[in-house]
This record gives sequence, structure tokens and C-alpha cells, in this order.
Amino acid sequence: MPRGAALGGGEVQVGTIDLLVYFAYAVPVEDDWPAEFAAWEPVFEAFSVRLFDATQRQLQLGTVTFTDRDELKASADVWITAGDAASGSHLNGLGVPGRHITISQVHRGTSGAVLGQFALVHESGHYLFGLYDEHRGQIGTDPTTVAHPLHFCFEPSGVGSGSIMDGGSGLAPSNLRTEFCTDLEHNAGLADALGSPVLTAQAAQLGTSCWARMVSSGVGALVAPLETPTSDVAGHQPVAFASEVGELAVVLVLDRSGSMGGEALAQTKLGAKLAVGLLPKGADLGLVSFNGSVTIDLGIGPADATHKGAAIAAIDGLAAGGNTAIGSALTQASGELGLVNGCAELVVLLTDGANNAGPPRISSTVLDPLVAAGTTVVTIALGSDFNPGDLVVLAQATGGRFIAAQSPDQLPGIFTEIFGQASGAVVVAASNREPISAGATEVVPIEVGAGATALRVSLGSDAGASLGLTLVGPGGSPTIDALAPSPGPGVELFVTAVQQLVTVDGPAPGTWTARVHSVAAGTEVFDLSGFVCAPDLSVGATSAAEQVTWPAAIPIKASLASGFPVAGAKVTARVLRPDGSLVPQTLVLRDDGVTSLGDDVAGDGIYGALFQGYQGLESDSGSYTFELEVDGSGAIAAGAGEAGGGVPPVVDLPRARATVSANVQGATSTFLPGNLELVDVGVVVDGQVLEGSPIHQTPVIGFELVAGGDEPVDLGALDLGLASDGGLAALVEFALHLDTDRDGQPDNPAKPLLVVGAGEAADGLRFERADGAAILQLGSGQAPWLLVTVGEIDLPTADLAMPDAGAAGFLIGAGPPRQPSVPTPLVALVVAVGALTLAWQGRRPAAGEGAARRGRRAAPAAFAAALLGASAAIAASCGSGGGGGVATQPPKAATSFTISLEPQGVEATGALVGQALAVGGAPISVTSDL
Repeated sequence: MPRGAALGGGEVQVGTIDLLVYFAYAVPVEDDWPAEFAAWEPVFEAFSVRLFDATQRQLQLGTVTFTDRDELKASADVWITAGDAASGSHLNGLGVPGRHITISQVHRGTSGAVLGQFALVHESGHYLFGLYDEHRGQIGTDPTTVAHPLHFCFEPSGVGSGSIMDGGSGLAPSNLRTEFCTDLEHNAGLADALGSPVLTAQAAQLGTSCWARMVSSGVGALVAPLETPTSDVAGHQPVAFASEVGELAVVLVLDRSGSMGGEALAQTKLGAKLAVGLLPKGADLGLVSFNGSVTIDLGIGPADATHKGAAIAAIDGLAAGGNTAIGSALTQASGELGLVNGCAELVVLLTDGANNAGPPRISSTVLDPLVAAGTTVVTIALGSDFNPGDLVVLAQATGGRFIAAQSPDQLPGIFTEIFGQASGAVVVAASNREPISAGATEVVPIEVGAGATALRVSLGSDAGASLGLTLVGPGGSPTIDALAPSPGPGVELFVTAVQQLVTVDGPAPGTWTARVHSVAAGTEVFDLSGFVCAPDLSVGATSAAEQVTWPAAIPIKASLASGFPVAGAKVTARVLRPDGSLVPQTLVLRDDGVTSLGDDVAGDGIYGALFQGYQGLESDSGSYTFELEVDGSGAIAAGAGEAGGGVPPVVDLPRARATVSANVQGATSTFLPGNLELVDVGVVVDGQVLEGSPIHQTPVIGFELVAGGDEPVDLGALDLGLASDGGLAALVEFALHLDTDRDGQPDNPAKPLLVVGAGEAADGLRFERADGAAILQLGSGQAPWLLVTVGEIDLPTADLAMPDAGAAGFLIGAGPPRQPSVPTPLVALVVAVGALTLAWQGRRPAAGEGAARRGRRAAPAAFAAALLGASAAIAASCGSGGGGGVATQPPKAATSFTISLEPQGVEATGALVGQALAVGGAPISVTSDL
């Protein structure tokens, strides 16, 4: 059986590592590939010798498999690109789909000006062991990675005495170096003429020698040398070379148990039929379905038009009923794949329930043959009525992916994404279950880069011929009707009762337009997906921990490559909870090296985020789906490439999409850190929720704190960020009230829980009792509704600055100080807060720091950018309880203000004394006009 796409990267054996090498370019004639592969064998043989030498004869290459198949590029360890770009690598890429080393034609030789073997062993330091460069780093406290003559590991000159990580394939004599540095020789850097430290990237990021990191990585079970390493290659064995030029082989494994009736089976059928249409020419396809027993509905065979038609007919014939024998179905699928010699073997499994018939789905009898054959299994879990933990394990063990569909409506989009990506394409457009009314036209733009070899657009709908698809190229040409009998040169059509698929070879770069038009009598829904095929383009999404124990964060990663790893892109994600509801906030994946927010290394083309937006309920258990969107405009090649090895290529990354899921288990109602959340949103004044209407009352912002159900908690402190303009905070009093009946009025206006007086909130609000007692005791399962009121102004004795006659605002008159009472005339202000971070969860007052000082501490700079400015004014007295003072003039024009609230730090006392409590959920923010 082929090794194929068994892993998302190389396979390490005792003393050897097997690599998959993908050729991300074309040759003039398909039959030229054997000669092209052979031409690169000396480079990888020399790479193996250099790696063997550098690891003190502990690790060399075993089998190197060459392939030109786009289906395998996500699994490849090394990409060879066209042109003469510098080499590069994703960090810690071994075993992670979408991460790889990149070299180009400039590295083709083993002698002369550029040494390909040096580029490969240098980049393997990044890819295999997570090493950083030692020919660049940072100067002083500037985090920017730059080159500098004083960046070196040890012995800045010489042939064999410098570190491999301090040099480039085109820099002599550093490209003759054979060793990684040990603790004995490692030099973190020197000081420049101004005394600023010049730290290598390895020293700045890891603070260790290369060998210390190599050992701790665990790759190859290496043992560090006890003395300065020297060159020695005695005992190196020749590398075994192989090639993979076969086609993709796929078996669909579909659940037809009793619980799959109705819409679940209907959308499964639609998604599966769309997937069949997307299989590329030459691929092999089989279909297996199961309930308590297993049926081979379609034996594996070439996916030509006839075989695809048979597959669609078999899918249409599926009926729900019976139990769920997942393990038996996987065994049958593995047997079908054994009948062909696919370059990549893929099983796509969909189920909505736990295995309750036949062998367990992750038993050794099921899993071992799949792993041994190199079969990748992608698992789709439908619904939330079962624990999909076994599906996660199955996907991880085979180098596949776990995707959760909270609703059957998601299935067509999930199937098309999986099958589009399986052929090496990138999803660049997706509109799923979009409604379209009779006679209407929906327009979907699709960005195509300069390196695209094909564009594929799929329209799927049960409405069939009631919908039409027209694809229009940049500038209006060509115009392709998916139902036309003669589509024109370079265009291929595939049309069924539920799908219209257009494939354009060699599409012009630019913005294409997919136009969906309806001639149906009523409203229909459709699924539209656009895919770009480009040899050097890759977008991979993974969860670093697809199985998470609550309340730990879910780590999400995205790897981008346009030949070279891509930095500077914008990557965001929509998040769906287990119940299918959308998390209000968009998750932002970062490539800035802030580990507390989910990224490991700045500018390396790997983007990360940590999701912890739980609700503090038992329903937090289940599968979360992350729908990623990539905006590649403005993206650049990650890093500067190797020293002396050419220039980084121009990045041409279109908008792209990818989906990944993770399963959370163990959520309870017991109160734990992270279990408070802002739930209800609204700003209320005298019982009225503000929705943009003019008001002349004191603003009140209301929110709910939800505690777990099993353990009472004492609320010790509550922090709110504050931004003010012109010293406004010095004039304003803030009060925290209970509102038990939720009518927008404090339960006892004369007795707030706490007050932050005028002048005490210049740099932030902190509600905290001076005697250390709890602000509020939350009983088991209680969810108090709280109000923060704004009022009570200490006016100066003279008039404040008067606005111009035509300016929007209030005229503020002088008057005696007011006595504290219920909230009175309005102060237009903004209470705004920066995003909650994990770092803030651990924020604790310094020892001996007084309560008053704690209340006035400045917010960290990271939050300052999120704070909005404020404008202030005072309206006429509210009436009773308004206190004394001189009435003010009404505003000359409407004044807009915004109130926002998001707790930044909550500290518990009592049962959880000393623990910081995170607060999640959407910030409360309402804008109104005065």
C-alpha cells in the first residue's frame, strides 16, 4: 500500500526520518517526471549525509518519496518550487498538515555557489526541531528580527566552526558548516557600538543552544554531545528513493441508521452527491453505507461520468433505519482502498451517533490497518446528541481532520470543502444554504491569483434546473453558462439534477463573478463553492488540541503558503457552539508571537488563537466549529528567507476559507474560573431600554453575571475600563446597584452596593470594599442583574468652557456641589473596555497596595487602544432625587454617546479565595443620541 497522505509530515523511525517531497511546478511532458525526480536525488542524498553529520550520526533520511500530485501537497514535508527564491520553513512543522520546508531551483546543486544540502539541513532545524536563526535576531529591546554582522552563534568566520543556523546555502564559507551549536559554544550575541545587545533569534526566543532545543523537541530521541561536535559521517546508509504518481482514491462512508432520518439524511445525500461531482479526473471512488450492518453500495473504481452517475444513484437509494456499526464500515472501506494503488487514500466518514454494533470504531482491529496502509480518515460528526471523542481520535491517528456539523444544513458546504481540498485546491468562495427568491440573481465574487492552473465553481441545490449558474471572467470575459451545450475551449461542465459544476483551465487572474439566477416559482436555497487549483498555494487549518477538557482553551492554528510561508494576512473565524448558535465575537488568529493569545512565533506564516468563550454551563460540552476566512491582500513572504539563497517570492494569496472543529468535554455547572459571562445586553434608563432614541435622563447600563450552579461564590472585585475627555472622570460618580426585578431601577437607590466617587476613576473603575469583604454573595445557580449608574457631579465654581454657538453639546453652568443621591442629570461619557486576555486573568494587586491605589491604576497599554473618547454634558434635573444645583441649558444639537461595558478582572473570595475569574461573552455597547 502506498505511503501517500498517511501523515501531515515526515515519519520518524529509530535513526531515520522518511520525507514526502512535493514538486510545486510542472514539467513540459508528464513522462518527464522520472528524470526530474532523479535529478534531485543527489541533493537529498547530500542532505541526508549533512543531517547525519550534524546530529552526531543519530539521524539520517530513510525513504524520500517524490510526487507531483496536488492531492499530497498538504502532507508534504518539502516543497520544491519554480524560480530561484530563497529557502524557508514553517517552524515545528513535522506531522502538521500544511507545514513544510520550501526550496527552489537555485538549490538544485550540491556544489558551486549555492549548496542545496545546506539549505535543507538549515531549514530542517526549523521544521524538525523548532530552532531559530542565528544569522538574524533583534537589537536591544526592539522585537523586530533584522540581520546584523554581530549575529552569530560562535566563531563568526571559519569553515566548520560556526552553527548551521548561522549561515545560508549561498554564503561561503558558512555553507560548509556541519554542526549545530551546543551549550559549550553557544553565543547569545554581542553588543553593538552603542552598547545595545545584538541577540540572535535563537537566543531571544528560546534562550538555549541548538542542541538543547533539539533534545527537548523529542524528535529522533537525540542525545546531546558532551564536547564540541566534529564532522563524522561514518556509518551513513544510502537513502531509498520512491515516487508517487498515482491518483486520489476516496471511499465515502455514510451513516444510514434510524436517527439519520428526515433532514439529516436529505442533506447528507445532497452533500455527498456534490462531493462526487468534485472528484478530479482519474480519481477512484467507492461508497459504503451502514446501520447495524454494512453495505458496499458502489465498489471502488475510476470516477468517470458513468461511475459518478452510479454513485449518485446509490446515494439516492439510501434509507434510514437500524443501529450504528461504524467500526465494521471502516473495515470495509479499508478493504476497498486495498484494491487500488492511489497516491492518496482518503476515507470520509459521516455519522450522527455512537458506535453500538460491531467492533468499536477505534479498536486495534479497525484502526491499525488504516494507519498501516497510510489511509487518511476525515470524520464528520452530525448533531450534538453524542460524544464524538472517538471520531476525534480516529482523525488524529490517521492524519485526518475532525469536523462537526451542528445542523444538517452545514453538510453540503462541509462535503464540498473536504473534496475540493482533497484534490489540492483551495476554497476561495463559499455561500451555503443561501436563499434566493423567484426571478432574483445573487452575485458571488471569486478572487483568482496569477499562479492558478484551474478554477472550479460548484452550484448545488435540490431545486435543480430552477436555478442557473453563469461564470464571468475579469473584465466581463469570458461568460460561461453552466447549462450551455458548448461551453468553449478550456472549459468543462458537469451537470446533474442537483449540481452545476464549471471548471476553467488556466483562468485569467483577477476577480471572477459567479451569478446564480432563479426561475423558480418561490424561494429556493443554494450552496455555491469556488476552488482555485495552484501548485504552490496551500491553506491549512487545524486545532492543536481537537479534544479539550473544559474549561481549557481551544487552540486554533492556520498555516498559509504561497510557495513560501505567508505572513501579513488577515485570518478570522466564525465560531459555532455545540447547539449551533453563533458566538457573537469574531475570533482573530494572530501571527505576532504573543503566546498568551495563541501564536508561537511572529511572522512565520502560522496564525494562532485561543478560544475560551464558554458560557459556564453544562452545554459547553460538545463540538465547536471554526469557519476560517483568510484575506491575503497585503500578505508578504514570511521572514527574509535564508541568507544568501535568493529572494523571497512575491505572494499571491487570494481570499480563502477553511473549516476545523474541536470537541470539548467535561463541562459542569460547578463554578470555575472563566465561568462568569455577560449574558443580557441593554442600557436602560428609568426602565426603558435605549435603542437610539433621545434621552434626557441619567444613563444606566445593566448586565447579568452568571455563576455556576453547584458552588456559591463571593464576588470580591469588579474592574471596568474607563475613558474620559478633559478630566471628566474627576467630576463623575459611578455606583453599582442590584436590580432584582430587572426594571432598570436600582432596588435601593439610596444604598448602592459600592460607589466609586468623583476623582477616583481617572484611570479605571474598580469596585472593591475597603475592608476586603465581598461585594456580593452569589448563591448556587444565582444570576444577579446589576446596574452601573453614572451621575453626581462635583461642579467647579466657575463656568466650564462654552462651546461655539453652532456646536453640538451642552452649556454647563456653575452651581454648588450636590449631595449623593439617586442618579441625576446626565453626563455624556464613554465607559469602554479593551478585550479580556488570559494575561488579565492572572492580574493581582501587588502586596501592600491599597484599595484606593488599586482603583486608580492605569490600564495596560494593550487595552488603551481599545478605549474610546468621551464627550460630556449635563441636562436639566430629572426631578425628585436630583439634588440641588443650577438647571442647565438643553443641548443645541444632538450629541451622540456610547456606553460600553466588559468586566476586565473579577476576583473571588470565599470558596475560591485568591482566584482570578475571567469574564467572557460580548461587551455591552449601546449608542444613543442626547
